[in-house]
Amino acid sequence: MFDYHMHSSFSADCPVPMEDMIKGAIQKGLTEICFTEHIDYEYPDDTIVFDFDKKEYASKLIEMQKKYEGHIRIKKGVEIGVQPHILDKYDELMAKEVFDFVICSMHTVEKKGLHYGEFFEHKTIEEAYGIYYAELLYCVKNYKQFNILGHVDLVKRYTKKTV
Repeated sequence: MFDYHMHSSFSADCPVPMEDMIKGAIQKGLTEICFTEHIDYEYPDDTIVFDFDKKEYASKLIEMQKKYEGHIRIKKGVEIGVQPHILDKYDELMAKEVFDFVICSMHTVEKKGLHYGEFFEHKTIEEAYGIYYAELLYCVKNYKQFNILGHVDLVKRYTKKTV
């Protein structure tokens, strides 16, 4: 069994050290994992920076791969937060970095975060979903450097019942 959507303290939304995540994965019987730390350029909340030190990340991964060799396979991944106007920034990232696995996710629509509800203001549910999926479709058609789409129904998680 494996898990390719794991975050550690390299992601702004996870305080758990990488080694603790590995130990937990081994305890659960996983045989292969991939850390897909968040990079979300232009995330609309200045209090959160969804980026990390790539050299430190690679170094820690190599250290953990060596330490846990024979117990679990550990891969290097990333979860990118796409938006139509910043796809070129992810092209630049992929030209510089090598990842075993890339998750393409959308956390921001119309340059507004889904998490805080601002995107949904003054829209019906149908309008909000239409815009979300139109932007996601644009990104999928115009950006190819990923392995899988992440939580394509994320918009549903943050939809206000009163929209």
